[in-house]
Amino acid sequence: MTAELAVVLPVLVLVLAVVVGTGAIAASVPVVAEAAAAAARSLGRGEGETRAGAIARQVLPGAEIGFERSGDLRCARVSAPARLLGVPVARIDERVCVPGDGR
Repeated sequence: MTAELAVVLPVLVLVLAVVVGTGAIAASVPVVAEAAAAAARSLGRGEGETRAGAIARQVLPGAEIGFERSGDLRCARVSAPARLLGVPVARIDERVCVPGDGR
């Protein structure tokens, strides 16, 4: 019984770590979306990109933030690394647009 446990236990620990890590990645997606939405709302109120970026960084420190115009829309794009067991494995990107320019 001890030999079997010694073989199976590390595999179970690894599987558990991957499941927990995957859950952490899934939990990060709404945070990135909220940061993008907060920045876009700021742009929609007519606040500048510097202020909108600061608001997004309050929600998600360390995020990469970009802005663009698309016709009558002001858009904020937020990107952050998705980490699994502390290692960046992908990027989470969200883009939110709002109408107008705050006038």
